[in-house]
Amino acid sequence: MNIFDYKNYKKYINDRIENMPKRGHGQYRKLSHFLSVNSVNVSQIFRGDRDLTIEQACELCEYFGLSDLEGQYFLGMVEYNRAGTHKLKKMIMKRLEEISEKSQDLKSRLKHEKYLSEEAKSTFYSNWYYSGIRLLSGVNGYNDVDRISEYFGLSLVTVRRVVDFLLQYGLCVDRDGKIAMGPSSTHLEASSPLVGRHHMNWRLLGIENMEGIDSSELFFTMPCSLDSKNLKLIRKELVDVIERITKLIDDAPSEELACLNIDLFKF
Repeated sequence: MNIFDYKNYKKYINDRIENMPKRGHGQYRKLSHFLSVNSVNVSQIFRGDRDLTIEQACELCEYFGLSDLEGQYFLGMVEYNRAGTHKLKKMIMKRLEEISEKSQDLKSRLKHEKYLSEEAKSTFYSNWYYSGIRLLSGVNGYNDVDRISEYFGLSLVTVRRVVDFLLQYGLCVDRDGKIAMGPSSTHLEASSPLVGRHHMNWRLLGIENMEGIDSSELFFTMPCSLDSKNLKLIRKELVDVIERITKLIDDAPSEELACLNIDLFKF
């Protein structure tokens, strides 16, 4: 949801919660706990005439994972509601319009690189969820921060930070307020110092999932002794399989997330 389309912070919060999974069931109760106020006060704010304090508004910027610019705009909307004179409201509305215009300027300056710079790669491969969030944005129904956050069990702040990064480098794009996979691509050469981190991130995630294996999954481990000729042959067979699998994935629609880890090493 684009916060800059709103002029009333209550409507923004209510609409955002309404569009959360399960239509935001239990979210107002969570807000009351987060703000350390009772649920009656939260109801009076978002369903009645009371307003957030500036301090509470600042806390909600963190709760909903708003970017710096979105946070400025949200605080401005709260200040507008709390303003006691027409003159002050007019001044605040002018500031809100300037922030909204600035958000459009930022979008037009986003980087769209075919391949990531080394600095950007170091961020992208620092944790599995950069790639995970990018891939999930290609699955129908997981095109906003709230649903991605719930799917992975990550905080909204983390997801917002990662999504901002992915948008900046064209790894994801904004399509009418929905997050989608972008045209930019990533590739690590075998000689890259980041390769080890990349493999480790996904294997650690695989280890976490070993206890709940279902019939659609497969974990296979086979320590063995063999001759050098067959070791090379097995490697070649695996490369051929990877090539075929990659083509299957490229030609198929995005419906589920999965990770294929293949290890073959001498010890």
